[in-house]
Parts: sequence; structure tokens; C-alpha cells
Amino acid sequence: TQHARQLVERFKQQQKDRPAAPAEDLPRRLRHLKVAIDNLNAAGLNEAAQKLNQQLQQGMAQLRQRQTHDQPRDQKPEQVIRQLRGEVQRLRNELNEARKLLQQRNR
Repeated sequence: TQHARQLVERFKQQQKDRPAAPAEDLPRRLRHLKVAIDNLNAAGLNEAAQKLNQQLQQGMAQLRQRQTHDQPRDQKPEQVIRQLRGEVQRLRNELNEARKLLQQRNR
């Protein structure tokens, strides 16, 4: 729809105008972008959500690249597993929070 295109174009312009985010800010911004995508989908603005999802995928690839590059090569498998479990739990918590927000908005 026209409104969805306008939202996406406005978002793109804001991203161009915004200074580069520090590396530690990227995960937070990606989480907010994911919530925005979920909300756009819930509102039936699937085209806008798809466009933002492309940006989300690019950001996630960038984050993975940073994390892979920053990881010490001598980590023990147990340390990596512990970190991954913590990350999975954090993602679960965020997903639950997003679900609660959507339920509140649908009331």
C-alpha cells in the first residue's frame, strides 16, 4: 500500500541521516527492528515488513561477522555452549516480551 511505502521510505531516510551506530548498539537496534517488523505484519503491512526484514537480515549478518571476528580462537566448547545457551534464553525472553506487547495491542 501507499502508506506502507511511505513508512519504509521515511525509515530509510532516517537511517541515512543517522550517524553510524556504535558496534555495541547494533543488537539493540536489531531487536527494535524485529519488533517493528512484527508490528507491521500484525497490521497487515506485509510489504513494508518485508523491506525492513531485508535490512534486518543485513544487520544480523553484520553482527554475526563482528561476533565471529571478535571471538577468541581458543575458547573451549563448554564456554561457547554456555554463551549460546545464555543467548537463546535472552532471545526467548525477548520473544515473550514481544508476544505480550502484541497481545496488549490487540485488546
